[in-house]
Amino acid sequence: MNKYLTLSLLFTAMFAINSCAKDEQTISKQDWDEITFLRYDFTDSSLPPEHHRSYYIGIDKDSIRVRVSCYGELLRREVFPSSQAILDKAKATLATQNIRKVKPKDEALVCGGTTDALAFFKGNDDKAFFSASIYGGVGSLSMNGDPAAAFRQALPVSIESIIDKTRRHPQPPFTVIVPQRKESKTNQSMPETSPTFPGGEESLQSDIHDEMQLPEELINNKFVANLTVEVVIDEDGKVSDAWVTKSNQKAIDSEVVRCLKKLSRWQPGQRNGKPATMIHTFPITIIKD
Repeated sequence: MNKYLTLSLLFTAMFAINSCAKDEQTISKQDWDEITFLRYDFTDSSLPPEHHRSYYIGIDKDSIRVRVSCYGELLRREVFPSSQAILDKAKATLATQNIRKVKPKDEALVCGGTTDALAFFKGNDDKAFFSASIYGGVGSLSMNGDPAAAFRQALPVSIESIIDKTRRHPQPPFTVIVPQRKESKTNQSMPETSPTFPGGEESLQSDIHDEMQLPEELINNKFVANLTVEVVIDEDGKVSDAWVTKSNQKAIDSEVVRCLKKLSRWQPGQRNGKPATMIHTFPITIIKD
C-alpha cells in the first residue's frame, strides 16, 4: 500500500513540475550571455490620438533604435550609437529583475490601458526566444521592477524628449545651416582633438532643426539669423553649458541655446589621448524665407 502511495505521490509531483515548466519560462545565465538584441514596446490605448503615444526601443551592440507612433502611425524615428558595453549593461540590469514568462491569469477583460512587452533575440534569429507582455497588471510577463528601466538608461536622451518632438505644432519652413569644418593640417599634429557630432555637421543641423521652435515674433517674418555659439562638452559627450557669442537676431538666441543643451550625444574631445571637457565654437545660420 505504501509502495503504491509513494509511486502515486511521485507521479503527482512529476506532473506538477512539468506543468510548472510549461506554465513558466525563466531566463538562464547562458541565455543572457547569448542575447544579441533587446526589445521593449510600450503601447498606450487609453487616450485620444492628440495625446496618445506608443513607443519602441531596440538595443544591440551597434545601435539603439527608437520609434514613436500613434495608433499605428509612425510619428518619429531616432537612431543612436550603441556598443557591446551598452548592450551588456542593459542585459545586466534586466537580469536582476527576475524576468519570467508565466501562464496568464484568468481575469476579466479591461478596456483601455497600457501594455508593456519585452522580447529578446539570440544571434541572427528573426524570432524571439523570449517574449511576454503585461496589460493592466494581467498578462504573461512577471518581473521585479520597471520593464523599461534598462532601456531608458541606455538612451543618451530621455524618451520624453523624443516623444515631445511629436507633439509640436506645425511651423513654417525654415533652414538651419552648420558649415562643415575644414580640416587643418596644423591641428593634426597637436595632442588635442575637438569634439565631434555623430553624423557630422549635416546630422547636427538636422537635430537642431528638429528641436527648434521659432519664437512667435519671428514666425510670420522673413529673416536670416547669423550666430556664433560656444558649447561646453564634457568627458561623457554631454553638453554642460552653451551660449551665443555673436548674433544679428537676438529674438532667436535663447531658443538656439535651449536646442544646443538638448544635443547631449557628442563624441567628446580628447587631450593627450584621453576624453576631456572642451569648449566647441561654431557658426549657425537660420533662414526663413
